[in-house]
Amino acid sequence: MRIEYVNDFITTSLSVDALALHATARAVKRAERAEAGIGKARRRWTLLALQLKACRSMDRGEALSIQLEGAEFRLGRSHAPLLQACVTAHVMAALCLEAHINKLAKDELSPVEFDGFERLPLDAKWLMLPRHLGFSSFARGHQPMQGITRVVKRRNALAHYKDHKEPWIPPGIPSYLEKLGLTTDAARESMQAAVAALTTLAKFQGHQPPYWLSVTSTTYFQWELRVGTRSRQAAT
Repeated sequence: MRIEYVNDFITTSLSVDALALHATARAVKRAERAEAGIGKARRRWTLLALQLKACRSMDRGEALSIQLEGAEFRLGRSHAPLLQACVTAHVMAALCLEAHINKLAKDELSPVEFDGFERLPLDAKWLMLPRHLGFSSFARGHQPMQGITRVVKRRNALAHYKDHKEPWIPPGIPSYLEKLGLTTDAARESMQAAVAALTTLAKFQGHQPPYWLSVTSTTYFQWELRVGTRSRQAAT
C-alpha cells in the first residue's frame, strides 16, 4: 500500500480596495444622514435670531441672547458628523484607488519596475499603468481621470491642510468647507470617481468590474489555493 501526501495550502490576503470602497460608501451614507441634524440646528438658530430681533423686553432679550449663543454652538457641533464622514470618504476613496492600481501593478510589473511605480503620485499611476500594459490610456481632463485627480486633490488638501480663517456668520457655513470638499455632494463625487475608475480599468482589461462594486459588504479576505508538491511513501 502507498500513502499519498499532498502539500497544497491556502494563502490569504486583504482586499484593501474593496474594504476602502465600502468604507467610502458608508461614509457617504453618514454624511447624508447628518444633513438632517444640521438643518434642525439651523432652523432653531434662525428662529431664536428672529425672536431676538423682534424682542422689545430687556429681560426677554437677555434670555434669548443666552439661548442664541447655545444654539450657535449646537449649530457648529451639528456639522461634526458631516465633516467626519466627508474626510473619511475622500481618504478612503483615495486609498481604494491606490490599493487597486498597486495590486494590478504588482501582478504585471517586474520587481524593479514596481519599485519605481510605487514612488509615483496616485494620479500618475492611473495614467501610466494602462498605457504600459497596452490598454487605452486614461486622458487628463476627461472622466474617469478627471474624477481621480479631484479625489487626489481633496485628499491632499486635507492631509496638508493650511490654516484658513474667515468670519463666522451663522446660520451659513464657512466657504472653506466647499473648497476642501467637506460637503455631502463632494463625498459622493469621490465615491463615484473610484467606482468609475475601477469599472473603466476592468473594461480595458476585458474583465467584468469587481463584484464588490455592486454589494455593500463582503469578506475582505482573499483566498488562493497554492498547489504544492505531491509525495508518495511506501507503507512498511
